[in-house]
Amino acid sequence: MDYVVSVEKPDLSQEFLQYLVSCTSFPVPSVVEPTLEFWYTVLDMHRRWKDVVGGFTSEAWADFVNAALPTIQEVVGLLLRRCQFPAHYIQTNKLQSDHPDVDDVRDLRRDIGDALLSLFSNWPSDNLTRPGSFVCLTHVVQMLQAASNIQELDALLFVLDYMVELFDLDDLEPSDPMYTAVLEVWQSAVHEFVGLAVRGDCIQLLLATINQDSVHHILQSQETAYGDFLEALLRFGHNFPDSAMGPSTPPHDVACVMYLLARGLRGIQNLSIRDAFLSQEWPLIAAIAAYHGSHPKVRDNAVEMFVSVIPSTANVETLVAIAHLSLGWHDQYAAPHALSCLSLLASSQPTLHPQVLDYLVVAFKSFCGKFNYIPNAASTRAALLDRFQHPTEDLALEATQFFLLLRQVLRSAPTLLCRGGDSTLLLDILHFCCDVVAVDHKLPDVTDAVCGFFSDLLAMDHDGPVEALLHRIAYAWVESLLVFVAISTISTKTRTGTKDLQTVNLRLRIMVRPDELFLPKIYSELGPSFNERVLPSITNEILKGVVAQYNADQLLTSREKVSRQISEELAERAKQFHLLLDDVAITHLTYGAEFTNAVEQKQVAFQDAERSKFIVMKAEQERQAAIIKAEGESDAAKLISDAVAKSGSGFIEVQRIDAAREIAEHLSKSRNISYLPSGNGGGILLGLNADA
Repeated sequence: MDYVVSVEKPDLSQEFLQYLVSCTSFPVPSVVEPTLEFWYTVLDMHRRWKDVVGGFTSEAWADFVNAALPTIQEVVGLLLRRCQFPAHYIQTNKLQSDHPDVDDVRDLRRDIGDALLSLFSNWPSDNLTRPGSFVCLTHVVQMLQAASNIQELDALLFVLDYMVELFDLDDLEPSDPMYTAVLEVWQSAVHEFVGLAVRGDCIQLLLATINQDSVHHILQSQETAYGDFLEALLRFGHNFPDSAMGPSTPPHDVACVMYLLARGLRGIQNLSIRDAFLSQEWPLIAAIAAYHGSHPKVRDNAVEMFVSVIPSTANVETLVAIAHLSLGWHDQYAAPHALSCLSLLASSQPTLHPQVLDYLVVAFKSFCGKFNYIPNAASTRAALLDRFQHPTEDLALEATQFFLLLRQVLRSAPTLLCRGGDSTLLLDILHFCCDVVAVDHKLPDVTDAVCGFFSDLLAMDHDGPVEALLHRIAYAWVESLLVFVAISTISTKTRTGTKDLQTVNLRLRIMVRPDELFLPKIYSELGPSFNERVLPSITNEILKGVVAQYNADQLLTSREKVSRQISEELAERAKQFHLLLDDVAITHLTYGAEFTNAVEQKQVAFQDAERSKFIVMKAEQERQAAIIKAEGESDAAKLISDAVAKSGSGFIEVQRIDAAREIAEHLSKSRNISYLPSGNGGGILLGLNADA
């Protein structure tokens, strides 16, 4: 009798989903990452199915979602766990780690966040007033409230940060039930952090972390990423006592506070709230900045904060105090960035334009002091050139910031400098510009700043004494062109590879001058610093191309040929920029450490080989000497044997007598031996005891 066994056909889609779940749970990130792209689109595929001819119906899609939803829920929990950093990393209490497990989580987090955001935004829901995204938000907040460890809490906060994009409260009316529901969920998420005690603990923990130099450096280099965090810090600390911050506070702590204030104030987008916060905290900020302004980091961070609040501040007293602080710092220290505060005052605060002119007078006086510049003095240019040759601070940055300030004033309030009644300040500034362009200071940034100021000034309408001084500008310009067309020497260094893949370091000395026929084009396209703009790049290009054609040893044996080829190709390339090269020479050539070590090892091996060769030759000579000696002794023995055979024992007696004579002569030289002559021509040697 035959039995028919009914075998249920497996659901291929469910098996495939389970296979992807296994891949997502795999510990290797390269296996997990491709599956995230699928989970990103799994609940959005119905839109694509509609575009397929003969594709699935809406009923088929609903059946698939109902069958796949438990698996997708499993995937969500799995992805939330994959967002958690390892416990050993959390215990280190550090912001960075080189551990591969930490790198894996950090690399996957953003992709996981995108996948979860897509899943939550398309999550199915039967409730018409509560979309699936709201259900997901509610569950994540509940998980946040029930979190039992730091890594789980950190992962959920990361996901919540992504989920902010699901609900834009600015687009919802307060009367909308959805607005109230979302607001209640968010408030419940932060309910634990409302109390002052918890807020105080959070602030202490944040400040203790930020107080570390490494953390402070990271925050400064990644301002955008930490803007919201620092704004949260300010909101945490609202209405907290500030008595601990005073003159005895270390400057580093003050710099950290200034940085946090600057970054946090920029994070407050509502300008009125930002201004109110500044007004409340300004007495403390002003006192701390004035007392600790001698520290450069405090000054820089304070200037950043001033720049962020000047456009939105309506309090004139605060703006005047900022200007006085900035001018004082610029006069006493190397603080060129403090002038940026005056630039903003000129551009964003028209009501303060009368005071800005007084500020410019003070700033120019301080500026002249830093350059040792005395207007209308006989030795002005000599003193100015000596100051450029022996700088104690960054003069290029000082000049750049000062002329940026002047150009901003010309654009925002031209009447301040160019009014006909009193143009003393502008005349003094133009005198300085003419003198600084005339001297050969070799600082292209200074020349560019001055020429930019000239351009803005010449584009305006002038009358009176200013118009007469414009002739001096033209004279100074022509005088500077004489320096511009002169031959200048440029030294450039390049590190490149040879044909046999060895690394070499070359230094070229190039004598260059501009083509006089194309001076307007050179100046308009390249500027006065044409050497620095063109030569380093084309020199690097030519050197790499030429050196790659030769082996490392050929650079020494064929140095003249290499130098000539570099000179010809570089001159041809420079002509495209209308630059003429009078001479090109290789002044320095060194090889990489690997090649140098190889040469040294080769020399050592060669010396070892020569030493071995010498030892062999020495042994050969010693062998030949031994053979010759043996042959001589053999011949001597043979002659003695022949003599004994012919003369009997007489020969032996003669040798015995000779030996006795030698012994007697040797002993007679001793102090304990006496020689007594005898009458028969012989003698007797007596041994005398010295102790007797």
